[in-house]
Amino acid sequence: MMARVPAMAILRERFRWGSYGFVGGAVLGVILGWLFHGVVSWIIRFGFVALLLVPLVVVFLVWRRLSSRDRGRDNVVVPRTVVLDRDGREEL
Repeated sequence: MMARVPAMAILRERFRWGSYGFVGGAVLGVILGWLFHGVVSWIIRFGFVALLLVPLVVVFLVWRRLSSRDRGRDNVVVPRTVVLDRDGREEL
């Protein structure tokens, strides 16, 4: 006759194999976390720098646009040199 296996022994076996899977998953998670912590920290640093630089770039572009608005197209600075008329003669 077959001996009957107690229910507690079956439960103990199931728990043992489950604990092996948990420990293996935890070890694998620690190793992968250690490998990718540099990538994640680089992304976070890049995000902080972008958050700081975007307002500065926007302020610079607005300032440049407002300061260039004052300059008219007719106000062209020409150095005092010899100017030729249409016939090619020199004028002062």
